[in-house]
Amino acid sequence: MDRKNDNEYNPLERENNASPSADMQTGFGQQPVQQDGQQPVPSDYARPSSWVSPDSVQQPPEQPSPQADSTVEQPAPQETSYTPYSSYFYAPRPPKPKKEKKQRRRFSLGVVVACCLICSLLGGVAASTTLLAANNIAVGNYSNESTNATSASGTNTVINVDESTTELISAIAEKVSPSVVGIRATASVYTFFGRSQESSGEGSGIVYTSDGYIITNYHVISLAVEASNPSSASISVYLPSDPETAIPATVVGYDSSSDLAVLKIEKTGLTAIEIGDSDALQVGETAVAIGNPGGLKYMGSVSSGIVSGLNRTLKLEGIAEMALIQTDAAINPGNSGGALVNAKGQLIGVNSSKISGSDYEGMGFAIPSNYVVQVCDDIINNKDVKKAYVGVTISTEYTSDILEQMGYPAGAVVESVAEDSPAANAGISAYDIITQFDSVDITSYSAYNAERLKHSPGDTIQLTIYRNRQYYTVSLTLGESNS
Repeated sequence: MDRKNDNEYNPLERENNASPSADMQTGFGQQPVQQDGQQPVPSDYARPSSWVSPDSVQQPPEQPSPQADSTVEQPAPQETSYTPYSSYFYAPRPPKPKKEKKQRRRFSLGVVVACCLICSLLGGVAASTTLLAANNIAVGNYSNESTNATSASGTNTVINVDESTTELISAIAEKVSPSVVGIRATASVYTFFGRSQESSGEGSGIVYTSDGYIITNYHVISLAVEASNPSSASISVYLPSDPETAIPATVVGYDSSSDLAVLKIEKTGLTAIEIGDSDALQVGETAVAIGNPGGLKYMGSVSSGIVSGLNRTLKLEGIAEMALIQTDAAINPGNSGGALVNAKGQLIGVNSSKISGSDYEGMGFAIPSNYVVQVCDDIINNKDVKKAYVGVTISTEYTSDILEQMGYPAGAVVESVAEDSPAANAGISAYDIITQFDSVDITSYSAYNAERLKHSPGDTIQLTIYRNRQYYTVSLTLGESNS
């Protein structure tokens, strides 16, 4: 086979204060006039408008001092001087009395040690409770292990570790990986300049039975199946136990509209995958994809995620609409035909496609396992039943919408024609557009394939094709094939 404005800061400019005048500077340097027995009087320049001279205020009669008759000589009042800066005057505050410091209680070493022991015991009880709660969560059949750790004090502490969550993916991979194989399809193709060269494609497959039946996507092997020169085509399977050895495979059958195919290799004792029930899936369940993203170079890669959605439908050229499983487990080209499994390591889907692009990420899709079993069992049980054969490869690149935008009629574009096939004998060529199959309108590959499967080998049919702005009708006798 899937994506910001600077605020300009203008600091406010501060306006510098003008320097004080010479008079103000001189005034601030003068000392107030002081008379005997009076408080210092501020000079005229500093008098506030509401200031009143003490001489103009009637004073209350003096009261005899209780210490007037005392023979103890009183000290003369001290003179003070100040310079007023505002129209309010404040008397100096008396110093705050100093608070007596509380004596700290000192604990003996024995009390400290006892507190530490109590905290350690409480912490151990809390940790043990948390671990016991975690151990009650069952995720598959995995055992919990205990390890002994030595603390700084030299005592041994038993730590219960629940590794079921961390080892779940590893356990799934260990179980499923032997059942996921690599597939390489090879065929000779013609270049734009008419030269023949070998082309190959790689993907994944799943061991369906222990005696060598392999299931995969049809598009993984389509290069070999639809080769214009069938004698040059080949399909090889690579087992994970021996990834360097290519095992020849034959095509048992395929359903291109379902994008499924069955291969057969001459091997026994293989590890067949365990089949799960895709109808019982729920959104949020664990989903693990195993396959070969990027080809055989990365064979056996594992990615994990969840079941993101169910019953998703995609419109893909040449493939009938079906309910698919959506997952965020990484699916990339080369994963096609690989396994999507649940937390028990059971097959729940065959990875087939993804939505790619800068605006999409983590949207992969798999064909549900129940549907896969139905199609593949039908292919295996009817492997000896021959099907109608035309001998053309239909391009999935040109959809009806694209053809109409290009000014062509809707139909199935012929990509190549097999040698000595019914189509070649009838004069059909590459880039012809099949618009009708026995008077039935054809608008896509799936429509063409559906009509083909309605017929049997030996039937004579008529195809209407569009070539060089003209329509032609050709008659041909269908051949036979296994698919």
